[in-house]
Amino acid sequence: MVLVRFHDGFQGSVTVNDQTIRYGKGHVMPYDLTYSAIAGCLYSTFLRECEKEGLSVDHAELNVNGEKRTTVPTTVRKLDIHLLVSSKDPEDRLRDAFHEAMKHCSMVQTFLKVAEEVNAEIVVQTL
Repeated sequence: MVLVRFHDGFQGSVTVNDQTIRYGKGHVMPYDLTYSAIAGCLYSTFLRECEKEGLSVDHAELNVNGEKRTTVPTTVRKLDIHLLVSSKDPEDRLRDAFHEAMKHCSMVQTFLKVAEEVNAEIVVQTL
């Protein structure tokens, strides 16, 4: 369960499983949480795809950013996803796992139905 509390206008906190994040102007904003959720969902799906293929990742960094429309409703117009992984496995196989993860990640697929443009890339650093 997610509990969001507000006070003094748009200031508040988000609590999930006893973990709290400050929420509102000057802190975490709604789309920050959305992009974080996309990153988490995509990476967990990517790891499942890697496991199926016998691939492993030493560490990773995922950057997700978007551009909202200026017209109402201001849904995401453009979504950029950049995954940087360090692995000893072949880049082409990791790239294939990433593309499969993009197809199977429910959050990515949700945004593909709304965004006009989605840019996704994986960069592999060989160990």
